[in-house]
Amino acid sequence: MQLTDVLLHGGFALDVVGLAVRVVALFWVPVNRRPSSAMAWLLAIFLIPYAGVIAFLLIGNPKLPRSRRAKQREVNARIAEITRGVPEVELAPEAGWVEQVARLNRNLGALPLTAGNSATLIEDYGESLRQMTAEIGTAGDYVLCEFYILAVDATTTPFFDALAAAVQRGVKVYVLFDHIGSKGIPKYRETTARLDAIGVQWRPMLPVMPLKGKYQRPDLRNHRKLLVVDGRVGFMGSQNLVDRSYNKPKNLKRGLQWQELMTRVEGPVVQALSAVFMTDWYSETDALLGQEVPALAARDVAPPGEGDLACQIVPSGPGFDNDNNLKLFASLLYGARRRISLTSPYFVPDESLIA
Repeated sequence: MQLTDVLLHGGFALDVVGLAVRVVALFWVPVNRRPSSAMAWLLAIFLIPYAGVIAFLLIGNPKLPRSRRAKQREVNARIAEITRGVPEVELAPEAGWVEQVARLNRNLGALPLTAGNSATLIEDYGESLRQMTAEIGTAGDYVLCEFYILAVDATTTPFFDALAAAVQRGVKVYVLFDHIGSKGIPKYRETTARLDAIGVQWRPMLPVMPLKGKYQRPDLRNHRKLLVVDGRVGFMGSQNLVDRSYNKPKNLKRGLQWQELMTRVEGPVVQALSAVFMTDWYSETDALLGQEVPALAARDVAPPGEGDLACQIVPSGPGFDNDNNLKLFASLLYGARRRISLTSPYFVPDESLIA
């Protein structure tokens, strides 16, 4: 057989395989996937079938492995069991539609709507760090610290000093940070070395360490930012534990700084924040913090505090089988009666939000 015949037959075989790939993709790709996402993947596979299929196999599934999601379902079942007897919060008649949203949220994330909470928005980047640092300084039992980005620098040094002082007082301190998110910031090794020196228990979330047998898709990350002190006060929001410039030379040169928003909360909602941290800790370590910290083993929902807010925590992310946040946002938008105000640095709505 001549070379031209080989090339001719080889090209024909590739065309047949490419056609087969496209046909299979038509039935495979749209399963359990939003229409916009399915359409994008189908276009990629139809235009560049081989590269498109490889990319789809590598990053086409927007969820974490089944074993990881099974842990989340296990924890949700435990939370649902513990909170089964929690009565529904009575809301004002004009907010009746919110009860339906709260029930949806509970089905998605297992955490109930609770009354008697207080919340304060903190717009100033430095002020939120000062308040978190001050609360750690009063800790007497435990501190739960979870941030997408955690870095030691001139801005965050007082925070780390407060953690060190807490450990010296006998406070149990647990720290979680996203592996990829934090490793992309300068002085990552210095940060982990400082955590070791302080003596806290820490873990990187969703580590990408293939040589150590730990691999997660690098684009599926844990973006939570929260702090809990003694189950008494909590902080959550968009701010990472790093200087506003993120210590990047380009940002420093151009004077670019991140604008973030944090919320300080007190009341039963803090217990829900603790549950979110404990779930993430369990996912990374297989350890139940309730066995190490007796105060975290309480099986009763905290009683209402002195605040006047009804609050509910709705965790989301690739560890859940459902798009919790998307379902929550869509429910709120469809239920709104008078006004909708949206503030987000990232706004890429899908069909359900646009409708």
